[in-house]
Amino acid sequence: MTEVRFCSLCDESVPESEVQDGRVLVLEKRSLCVDCKRLVAKVGSSSRGPGIGVIGVGLALVAGATSIWGWQMERREMAKVVGDQAARLERAERSADRQALRGEKSAREVSKEVSSLIEELAVIASGFRQWESETVKSIQSLEVVAQAGVEAASRQESFARDLKSAQGELGLLDEKVRSLRTAQEGFRDKLDTLEALQKAAALNITSGEKTSRSKFSVEIAGRLKRLIDDDPQVRYEALESLSREEDARLVPQVLPLLADSHEFNRFLAASILGKWEARTSVPFLVEALGDSFSFVREAAVVALRKITGQNFRFDPVSEESNRELAIQSWRTWWQANGKSFLGQEG
Repeated sequence: MTEVRFCSLCDESVPESEVQDGRVLVLEKRSLCVDCKRLVAKVGSSSRGPGIGVIGVGLALVAGATSIWGWQMERREMAKVVGDQAARLERAERSADRQALRGEKSAREVSKEVSSLIEELAVIASGFRQWESETVKSIQSLEVVAQAGVEAASRQESFARDLKSAQGELGLLDEKVRSLRTAQEGFRDKLDTLEALQKAAALNITSGEKTSRSKFSVEIAGRLKRLIDDDPQVRYEALESLSREEDARLVPQVLPLLADSHEFNRFLAASILGKWEARTSVPFLVEALGDSFSFVREAAVVALRKITGQNFRFDPVSEESNRELAIQSWRTWWQANGKSFLGQEG
């Protein structure tokens, strides 16, 4: 079976054919391939004596180990170690030359010493190669950790931006909540006023005083009484039956229903006032534009446009801030034109 050989310096396999034809240098179990042998030849082509290959081998090991090292600071330390070994080889060569000349050592003994030193240098080179491999792995691990750190920092910056945006939105929401509370308080005051009007209207209906000239028919009076019933459905049916009357005296009786607790009653009241084109209901309909239900707001604005002929671009389903601007426009118009507008009635 053919023996497989490897170069003691570069660890590359050595073809048996090159061993047979003498192109590969073989010292016991150590071998030097053609390429490494050529490198040795370049370095020590002018030397002579039985130790001529020793210096070349040492220099070749220095060059090979240095290329493996790859790092600037560690390269200097490696060069020093291998340089020391090369110096030892050179001293051994000189000593071997002298001893060989004196016949003190045989060529075999010199070869054994050289082989031993080559083995030491090969172990050193192998150690450096292993260290280099481990160092590369460590650097790759550090690169992975660094990349993870960069990604984490990027996510943190993104989270900080989102948090800042959320804080801004919360601030706007807080302002809207305060504005809504203010509007609710104002609307509650309007409801109290309308409820007072409703109670006054009920008292006027049930009172036995001043009935001879302004009393409604028994049927209408009965419907008006049902407007203050506790059942919202009863109030709705009474209001619906009154919508066909178109009696101006009924307007004060219907106005309180704009503040009814039932949204469908508020919707119907606004629709009836618009149908009757009741001018005195305008300021109440303006406040109904702030109702919490969009279909009630729509009924109120339709009635206002029909009664006044004005259009302040109120959109019942738009943002609250936009609706509030339009409501303010209606209020301003009424304050400036309300008296003259009512004076034109009839």
